Amino acid sequence: MGIHKEDQKAVEAVGEQLQKIEELIAEIVCKLREGGRLLYIGAGTSGRLGVLDASECPPTFFDGLRDRRHQIPLLQRDATPVSDE
Repeated sequence: MGIHKEDQKAVEAVGEQLQKIEELIAEIVCKLREGGRLLYIGAGTSGRLGVLDASECPPTFFDGLRDRRHQIPLLQRDATPVSDE
């Protein structure tokens, strides 16, 4: 039961902030549709999760529109771009 009680704390904390989260999401969607960018920065697991999440943005927010704003650049350890070859 201990883990379940700890999990519930996270649910309650998010629930307390739902109005702010909703307002932020609405603002982000508006900015993206106006040509804004969403940047994900991460390494290791957080980087891979960022790529996974970023891959869902174009079909979710841009109705299949494809242009350079929706590319997912990957960098190697020395910050050089990963080749797409």
